[in-house]
Amino acid sequence: MARVNRRCCDHAHMTSDGGSAGRSLRCCFVLGNLAPDGAQLSTVALAEELPRHGVRPILVVLERHPDEVTDGARKQGVDVRVLHGRSRGQWLRELRSIVVRERIDVLVTAMPYADLIGRLAALITRRPVVSSFVDTFTYVDYPHGFFDAGTVLRRRDRLVAWGIRASGRYITDRWYATSPNVAHVNATALRLLDRQVVAIECGRGRPSPVLADPLAIERLRTELGMGAGVEMVLTLGRLHGVKGFDCLLDAWAIVSSDRHDLRLVLAGRDDGVEAELRQQAERLGVTDSVRFAGHRDDVSTMLQAASVFVQTSHTEGGPAAAGEAFAANTPVVMPRFQLQAGMLRDGVEALFVDPSDSHELAAAILACVDPSPDAIEATAARVVAAAGFFDEHLRIDGVAARMAALYRDTARNPHVPGKRRLR
Repeated sequence: MARVNRRCCDHAHMTSDGGSAGRSLRCCFVLGNLAPDGAQLSTVALAEELPRHGVRPILVVLERHPDEVTDGARKQGVDVRVLHGRSRGQWLRELRSIVVRERIDVLVTAMPYADLIGRLAALITRRPVVSSFVDTFTYVDYPHGFFDAGTVLRRRDRLVAWGIRASGRYITDRWYATSPNVAHVNATALRLLDRQVVAIECGRGRPSPVLADPLAIERLRTELGMGAGVEMVLTLGRLHGVKGFDCLLDAWAIVSSDRHDLRLVLAGRDDGVEAELRQQAERLGVTDSVRFAGHRDDVSTMLQAASVFVQTSHTEGGPAAAGEAFAANTPVVMPRFQLQAGMLRDGVEALFVDPSDSHELAAAILACVDPSPDAIEATAARVVAAAGFFDEHLRIDGVAARMAALYRDTARNPHVPGKRRLR
């Protein structure tokens, strides 16, 4: 059984201001695309912060995406390289060229087929590679909704799936996971050594979220057709089956029958199910109280305008989206499987439910907007605890410091024999 190493990040040689001693470490992040989704947005936020900790990041993107955030990332000073190839072989050749030309010290992978390309490039160039357990699924079936390996791997070409698993075990030097429990389950399945696995809570929230302009909130409410006295219940994420928005609409039929002053806002790009969700809303008779807001660039404003943030995903890599709600002091309802990660506590930082249980989900939403004094006090206590959790675990400056230490330690002490070591 692999035990989780939480100390290695403390061993990296850091200067007093948090930056690494000597020249900047050069890290290459290999991504399938830069769609405005959780893993990609978290990587961009990390890349913005890493230079303050002695790391020069380069984001290499295999394919373009219609809604990509490439231009926005570049405006924030992030070095993004989009490859021109259209096949795995062409991607590998281009990536190898970048690794050699830019004198990359460490490659970082966190998305399925980008994992395979990044690891092969690391093998060819003899560079160390760090991977995340978020999207690299292993041999075992996890509890329902908790990184269900079998379900995901059956959707992919078997050869590619085998390549992801094998390269993960034999090429990857270090792994990180969002909690000790996630690290332990995956590390045990892959039979990894203790020193290969690190638990680092990952978030993308800023240390001091800027308070939204009241006029911006009012404009948002007007745009969404919310009059005086109407409260917003918000959910964020691409409109995809894995996000469980069909379960949320079922629960919303119960909520809206009890509270006519609430509006549900689904903010996120369509990823194949928006038409079905609209039909479901019409069938349930809740069309008037549901808003489809599409992809948004004003997430912080939306969170501060919301009375509740609801997450109903069947699986998630980590609590990054919920962390943004924590930072905005917005009460949160989350799927119960997130408790298995061992980071959050039911009723302390958030309310946890089975999203497929419409009545339980509806009751949790209503509890967050209950106007009774006892309910208000309980909700306020959860908001305070969640803000403390955010400050301790999910602030991007702290995350970047821990990740930078992991990258530098991996560059100096790769696990796989024959890899180049940083001197």
